Amino acid sequence: MKQLLTIILATTIHSLVFGQETKTQEIEVLGVGKLTTKADYAKMIISLTADSDDRSEVVRKLNSDSETIRKDLLAYGFKQDQITVTDFNINDNNSYRRPPKGRKRFEGYRGVLVKYNFDYEFNAKVTEHLATHPLRPYFKFEFELSESKKEIIRKELMEKAIIDAKTKAEIIANSSNVKLKRIIKIRYGEQSFTPNVEVNTVDLVTSMVRPTLAQVIDSPSIDYGETIVVTWEFE
Repeated sequence: MKQLLTIILATTIHSLVFGQETKTQEIEVLGVGKLTTKADYAKMIISLTADSDDRSEVVRKLNSDSETIRKDLLAYGFKQDQITVTDFNINDNNSYRRPPKGRKRFEGYRGVLVKYNFDYEFNAKVTEHLATHPLRPYFKFEFELSESKKEIIRKELMEKAIIDAKTKAEIIANSSNVKLKRIIKIRYGEQSFTPNVEVNTVDLVTSMVRPTLAQVIDSPSIDYGETIVVTWEFE
């Protein structure tokens, strides 16, 4: 009987101890990852214009000029799938309540869009060619990150943010004489895994001749950031 009571008492104490609700002790910190990198992807937008009192003449001129530009781009090494010729955009000035004075009846626009991986010296040659082209087109560049570089940046930003969060958590733990055990939760910032890609536009007019590589616009350096909130359990 005495042995039985001892077993019951021990079982009761064990149930009381391990049946208690234990509250996890946590440290929550904000980790920030930052870096600066150069845009590696470019979009070149070439604008062609034509005007005439004859609409068909505007269409003919824009067709001819866009084909000339397209062939020149192919000769410079671009691939056909990198070049897109946009639809016509033709305005009839007579449709306005007050038609512009001294202007042809029809004014047309057509664009040639080229997407490519940016290369400084290659871009310099293309820029110089367009700046002195007989058609005198207006053109501009837009720079951003390629999809492959976005993925690399995403990983680097997250690694930096996690390292930053761990460093902060260790400082807090050491100053409080506690020990970090494990990560309980990671909450990503508003940008999640995708950096906020800014597009940098550079306008160039045909009168701006670029005689040397040093004068050619380069792809911009852009700052990126990522934040995460990491929760550690400590003892």
